[in-house]
Parts: sequence; C-alpha cells; structure tokens
Amino acid sequence: MKKLALLISVLVMVASLAACTDNASDDGSDTPQVMTTLFPHYDFAKTLGGDYVDVEYLLPPGMSAHSYEPSPQEVVRISRADLLVYTGDMMEPWVQDIAVGSGATNTLELLDLSQHVELIELGESEEEHVEEDHDDHDHGEEDIDPHFWTDPLNAIKMIESIETSLLNLVDDVEAKASIKANADDYISKLNAYHQDAVHVMEHTVQDTIMHGGHNAFGYFVYRYNLDYITPYQGFSTDSEPTPGALSNMVDTMDTHNVDTLFAETLIDPKVAEAIAEETGARILYLNTAGNVSKEALEEGVSYLDMMRENLETIKEGLGYDDSHQ
Repeated sequence: MKKLALLISVLVMVASLAACTDNASDDGSDTPQVMTTLFPHYDFAKTLGGDYVDVEYLLPPGMSAHSYEPSPQEVVRISRADLLVYTGDMMEPWVQDIAVGSGATNTLELLDLSQHVELIELGESEEEHVEEDHDDHDHGEEDIDPHFWTDPLNAIKMIESIETSLLNLVDDVEAKASIKANADDYISKLNAYHQDAVHVMEHTVQDTIMHGGHNAFGYFVYRYNLDYITPYQGFSTDSEPTPGALSNMVDTMDTHNVDTLFAETLIDPKVAEAIAEETGARILYLNTAGNVSKEALEEGVSYLDMMRENLETIKEGLGYDDSHQ
C-alpha cells in the first residue's frame, strides 16, 4: 500500500503518545470518540449516540470511498479513538495497519460491519449469499460486493451492531437508554421504508434497472427481485467498462425500447451520458449513499433521506402504477 511505510512510522509515534495520555477526547472530556469511514456508518453512529458520543466522519464529502486512505493526522486521531466503524477489509484495507500499530494502546475497538451482514459475491447468481460465518469460505476480497448498505435490511443489522458497540462505550444509564431508543426508532423507520419499497416494486411496470454507473446496487436489486444491468464488471469507481460491454448494453436497451437510464450522484456521468446519447434515453440519478456532497452533509441529510429519494426516482424510472401487478 502506498502509505504503508508512513502509516507504520506514524503509528509508532501514536503508541508513544498513548503511553502518556488517557482515553479522553482532545477537548479533555470523557465522551467516547467514534471514527466512521462511510456515510451510513456515520449517520447511524451519530443518530444513535446523540449527545453521548462524539462521532467523526473520515471520508471527505464527495470523494469515492474506493480511493480513500487516511492522512497521517487522521491516523493519529483514529488510533486514539475508542471505536472505528468501517465497512470491511475489501473497502478499507488500511484499517489492519492501524490495528497493528495501535495494539499497544489497547484502546481502539474495530467494528467490521461486513461481519454482521449477508454478503453477495461478484458473479454469483444471487440465489445464494456468502454465509455469515466468513471463516468457512475462501472468497477473494476483490470478489465481494462491499455496497451492502444499499439493502435496508442490512442497514438494520448495521445499526444493531453499532448499537452494541456504543452501549459498551458508555456507562451512564441515561446514555444507554437513549442509544437503545434511538436505535429502535431508526430500525422502525427502516422497516417502514422496506415495506414501502416492497409495495413499489410490486407495482412497477418495468423490473430492470439499466444502470450507467458503477456496480453499486446489487444488494438493493437482490432484496427487491429486480434485474440489474450495468456495463461495469468490478465494484470500484475507478474501473472502466469495455467497449463490448457498452455496445451490449446499448443493444439491449434498443431491443427492449428502454427509455430510462439510471446513473449516480457524485460520480462522473460520462459513461451514462455516452449510453444515453446512443439510445436517446433520459438519465435519472440514484444515491449509493456511501458518501454525500458537502452541501448535503451541512444540510443534515440522512441515509434514510437518500434511500427514500432513490425510491421516488425508481418509481419514476420504472413506471409506478398502483393498479399494476
């Protein structure tokens, strides 16, 4: 990894600093410090923790999570925190370097959310998930779809895992009660969203999402029995579709008279625009919810806000008809 040598040297410094400091935050308070990598993790932890937990969002607004690595200053803050909530080694391979370097401090807990959800592997029929007992499988990390938060039922499992970790960080009875109540409230809202999504998908005229963005919605389409066609083969936003894949997608849209193409916010739409130019399709934009723009973050947008916006977009793009079965 490009920053490995630098990370190791910084972590040695962190371990030295930790020997003469306690777990208190930089402002001298005893409030638990939680670091989060992607937006759903941040939104869930901040909503659950409320005033009883300090939550920091590491991923710069608008940046792709696939290309993020922490700066040396961020490494220091992460290593001195109480908890790091991250997606998994397939999205944040740098976490293990921090874990090794901060081991001497015995303060940083790691919450790998991929260990608490059902995972999908690239190229599988999606009739099966990768089982939750990951030690029994020999799947390459590059084959696992890391966008598991796009399934709201996985989001519920993520919240439950974060709730457990936060409860372990606070001693105050009132704080524990608040965290539990906030988790219950968010889970209730996600269950309501799931029921709304089921209803919408049962009444759309079309059932195929033609997607000109990167391969990010596999979990969502699996959950709601949709077909999903994208020219991208891998999961990274840095990958490029082959000319053959683009040609096949254009042919498919022309053959079936598809007039709507979905793309992504925060991602350069050049591939979607090229497909739309060839097919005459309109482009509608979906949120992967892995990150947000600076403006949306300042406005206090939530994961659930983006998922509900996606649902309205899908209704428009697939043709929602309440009488359709």
